[in-house]
Amino acid sequence: MPSVRILPGLRGARGATVTVPIVIDDATGLESIDCKVGYDPRVLTDPRVRLGAVTTGGMVIANTTILSRIIIAAALPEGPRAQTGTILEIDFRVQPTASVGTTRVDLRLVSLNEDGLVVSPAPRVGVDSTDGLIQIT
Repeated sequence: MPSVRILPGLRGARGATVTVPIVIDDATGLESIDCKVGYDPRVLTDPRVRLGAVTTGGMVIANTTILSRIIIAAALPEGPRAQTGTILEIDFRVQPTASVGTTRVDLRLVSLNEDGLVVSPAPRVGVDSTDGLIQIT
C-alpha cells in the first residue's frame, strides 16, 4: 500500500514563493492521481500545480478557482518515472501580510488509479499525518 503525504519542514517568507511537495513511497503501477488540498488563503495565495519527478511526462489539470481548495487530476500514460519521490508540487505565494508562525496545508483526499491503489494512511479533511506545516518567517 502506498503512502502519500506532504513533506514536513517547509519554510516560507512573507511575500515569497514556497513549494509544497506531495510525495509517494511506492509508485508501482501508478497510472492516475486525483487529490484535494486545502489551505488558508489569508496566508497562502496564487497556487500553481505542477508534476513532480515521479510523474514527469504525465498530464495534470488543477482547479484553483475555489478559494482555499485545490482539486487536482493527473494522468500518467507512460507510468511513473521513479518508484518513490515527488508526485505533485504546489507553488504558493505567501501573503505579505501573513503573520509569522505556522500554517497547515491539508491533504484532504488522494485517489490513485481511481482507488485501484489503496493509500495508507488515507488523507482526510482536518488534521492528520499526511498534512504539511509551513513555517512563515
